[in-house]
Amino acid sequence: MFGGDCKCSFKNWLATSFVIAVLFLGMDMFFHGFCMKKLYAENMQLFRPMDQWIALRWWAYAGYLAFGALFTCIYGKGYDPSRGKAGQGIRYGILLGLLYWGANLLISTPYLLFSKRFFIDWFAIGMAEFVVLGFIVGMLYKPKA
Repeated sequence: MFGGDCKCSFKNWLATSFVIAVLFLGMDMFFHGFCMKKLYAENMQLFRPMDQWIALRWWAYAGYLAFGALFTCIYGKGYDPSRGKAGQGIRYGILLGLLYWGANLLISTPYLLFSKRFFIDWFAIGMAEFVVLGFIVGMLYKPKA
């Protein structure tokens, strides 16, 4: 991961990864806990009971940290110093959002009992999050001197 062609310092990668993980968790808490609260309440039969969510939440926290690390690492591998930070980050967010949310939701549609509305909301929220995260990683990423 930090081989000879890595374009950022370990400290910058670590700090940026942590910021991305925390922002992703915060945005998920807002969007899923507030914006989609009614939709989730109407579909609680499709999810684990709340006591199981609470007991297993550490898996999710580990996932956010892994996501932040990988999101930042992949960005660094494709970083182009000749391009603008903001535009490069937003493009990255769009592409990874389409890969993650677009492909994942298309693959999941035949197997999950969620309504079309659920999938549309997840896609829209997921894409918005990835664009914001792409912009942030673009602004925070600093190549090695």
